[in-house]
Amino acid sequence: MRNFFRRQFTYFTWGFALALLIIVAADLGFDQLMIYAAIAAAAGVVVSAIIFLLERRFPDNRPPLD
Repeated sequence: MRNFFRRQFTYFTWGFALALLIIVAADLGFDQLMIYAAIAAAAGVVVSAIIFLLERRFPDNRPPLD
């Protein structure tokens, strides 16, 4: 039963995101939406790189001190 609700929630989320994307594209225009998507993708890459570098600098599992 839990898997059924999880799957239905996933379908709802994908449908909601797709409908929201179509509505925003119709309202703003496809060109403007692509500019916003490119900016968001660049910000995501920057945040991902920062988190990666911080995880390398401050690892969770440190070697034991002798």
